[in-house]
Formats: sequence, structure tokens, C-alpha cells
Amino acid sequence: KVTAKFVLWVCGDSGLQKTTIVSLFLCHFGKFSDGVAPASFDATPNGLERTLYDGKDVVTLVDDYFPSAAGSEGERMTKVAQKILRSVGDRRGKPRMQSNLKQSPSFPPRGQVVVTAEDLPPAGKSTYARFLCVNVEAKDRDKEKLAEAMKHPVALARSMRAYIEYILINQETIEGSDLLDQFHELRA
Repeated sequence: KVTAKFVLWVCGDSGLQKTTIVSLFLCHFGKFSDGVAPASFDATPNGLERTLYDGKDVVTLVDDYFPSAAGSEGERMTKVAQKILRSVGDRRGKPRMQSNLKQSPSFPPRGQVVVTAEDLPPAGKSTYARFLCVNVEAKDRDKEKLAEAMKHPVALARSMRAYIEYILINQETIEGSDLLDQFHELRA
């Protein structure tokens, strides 16, 4: 089993339709609409922790990190970003103790996380190792193709189904390959 211990951080200026692009990506796995993200940086850290726990074996979008927000709001978003990155990177929830000194359940993230953001979080090397940044620039997107894809999101789910069917048909060949060995070699 290969567990992704990183966050896909989709970063770019405001107005570049990052949420739309990620929502279309998520349409490979179900019906998602632009502007209705499963989670956002408006959530409390504990609420977000539970959302990422509930998102078992799925891709969860956490939308709209913009650290330029005024004062304490920007600091709060940065703390939430750090919590997401550390919990996903370590695959651990926050340990909690009840007043009777019994351990409360922990809620580690159990799926893949994608963040849309206007900037990178301020961080050290260990935090940067916990995310893969994809920069979105105006020149990278084709508005006409994006608008066309938005009209036909079901086609994306069908393409994923065809891919999964291909894997099922060719499973023996794929399992006999050295992809997992290559993954561990590159990761080392």
C-alpha cells in the first residue's frame, strides 16, 4: 500500500479559477460543482480535522487559503494550513485527553487533500516537504476548453471509469511490473 503523505497545493493569483479547475479534476471521482468545496479555510481547525478524517479514500478540496487577509484572520489561516500540512504529512490526528484522563479518539486524515491558495504558507523545510505545489498562471489555462469541460463534467467520470476498467483487465501485467519498487527507490 502506498499512502500519499503530502498535500497537493494549487497556488495562483485570485481570479484564475483554481477552484473550478480542481472541481473539474474531482469530477473524475463523482459529481462536484464549482463553488461548492467540501472544506475551506473558514472552518475551525477541529472541524477541518474531522472533515479530512471523514474523507476516507477520497480527494478532499480545502478551498481558498489567502494569507494576505487582515491581521488575525491571516494568522488563523496560516495556523490552519500548518495543521493540515502536518496532519497529512504525518498521518496523525491531534491527540486529546478528557477531564478524566482517558484518551479521546484521534481523527487522522484518511484521504488525499488538495488545497487552493493564493500563496504558499510561511514554513521551514519540513513543512515544504509535506506539499507539492502546482502554480497556476493565466497563460496556463484555456478559458474556452475550461468552459467546455464545465458543460460536460460527467465525461470526466466516464474517463476515470474507463481507466479503472483498463487496470482491471490488465491487472496481472501491472502487478508484475516494478512500479512499486521504482516508487520506493525514488522516494528514498
